[in-house]
Amino acid sequence: MSYPVQSALACSPGIVAVIAALREELAPLLSSLRAKKLCCRHKQKYYSSTIRGQRVILVRAGIGFENVTKALNFLNRISKPELVMNIGFAGALTGELEIGDVVFIKESIKWPECTKVQLKFQPISPQKFHGNFRTYPAVSLTVPRMVSKSKLSKLDVISKSEEEWVVDLETFHYARRCQDMEFPLVVVRSITDTLGDEFSFNLEEITDKSGHVDPLLAFRLTMQRPALAPHFWHLWRVSTKAATNLAKATISYIASK
Repeated sequence: MSYPVQSALACSPGIVAVIAALREELAPLLSSLRAKKLCCRHKQKYYSSTIRGQRVILVRAGIGFENVTKALNFLNRISKPELVMNIGFAGALTGELEIGDVVFIKESIKWPECTKVQLKFQPISPQKFHGNFRTYPAVSLTVPRMVSKSKLSKLDVISKSEEEWVVDLETFHYARRCQDMEFPLVVVRSITDTLGDEFSFNLEEITDKSGHVDPLLAFRLTMQRPALAPHFWHLWRVSTKAATNLAKATISYIASK
């Protein structure tokens, strides 16, 4: 255990751990909370702050199942959290959802295996959210890599459902691992792309081996394919809006506990 983390958790029972894969998902929250950096471990960054007296550890974990496992195992060793919140971006698979909407995941399905895991859905009153955004309960389809949303939306389990659906890379893994480790879990997603939007590149093209988006890789890809420049600009704008709403929803949720 590193000394900064040990000091931050001393005499602090009931830790809430907020974990995101990407710096872009976490940045507005770190700024709003004036979070203090604790350490960097296995290229995962750990920060500390408080929300209305509640100690919060924030983690930038990286993409992928291995990073999920590393983050949760480390948190378990230093101080078993009272609550884990996994926050991040997602794509809409149903037409009601718009960019910037916030969803609380109540069930996740791993595709293509169609393995299900239930989450203990813990909504709060919309009046307690501070921000002009909409909130929904939703089902997450967790995929191993980016897949055409138009293809996924035609799956029977989605097309015949009356629920709101989103697609992401992480939810199922957090739900299963937290279930195994007996961690209470809340998963919050903010929409960055709607049903009609499709990425023109693979996330793996701009992600390093540790599961983090590398700006240099994104720059090189843009130099190789200049037509991507407007797409990256659009993605930056919608991601900023989504991350801002994600931060507001996270703070409101923890403050309401």
